[in-house]
Amino acid sequence: MEPCEAGMVKQWIPEHKRIIAHTKMVDPHQKGSISFTAPEWEGEYPYVCTFPGHAMVMNGLLTVAKAVPPIRNLHFRYYTGSFNKLPDFSKLTPLAGGPLPAGKCDISINKEKNKFAYEFEGMIDCLGTGSTSS
Repeated sequence: MEPCEAGMVKQWIPEHKRIIAHTKMVDPHQKGSISFTAPEWEGEYPYVCTFPGHAMVMNGLLTVAKAVPPIRNLHFRYYTGSFNKLPDFSKLTPLAGGPLPAGKCDISINKEKNKFAYEFEGMIDCLGTGSTSS
C-alpha cells in the first residue's frame, strides 16, 4: 500500500503512544467533537491536525494545572470615564459595585466598549507560602 493510500485508510491518524484521543476526519463545513479525560500530571500537551499540510496552522497547547481556590471576599466597583492611565479609584464614585460570591472576576455588567474601568478587591491564598494577600 502506498503511503498516501495508507494515510487515507487511517484517516491520517498516526499510531503513536503519545496520542491520547482523536476525532475522525471532518469534512469541510461540518463539525466534530471529542471528549476525553485530561492527563493527571501537570504540564503542556500539544495537539495538532495530522492531515498533510495542516499542522502548521491547526495546532495548539492544552495546559493541565492544579485547581486554585476562588478569591475570597471578592468585591467589584465599576466606573466609566476617559482613562489614559490607571486612575486613583479613591477619588472616583463607582456606578455599580458589590460582592462576587463565585470568587471569580466578572465584567458582564459592562455595557460600554470603551471608557470604563473595574476595581476588584478580595483575598487570595498564596499556595505554598501559607499567607494571604489582597
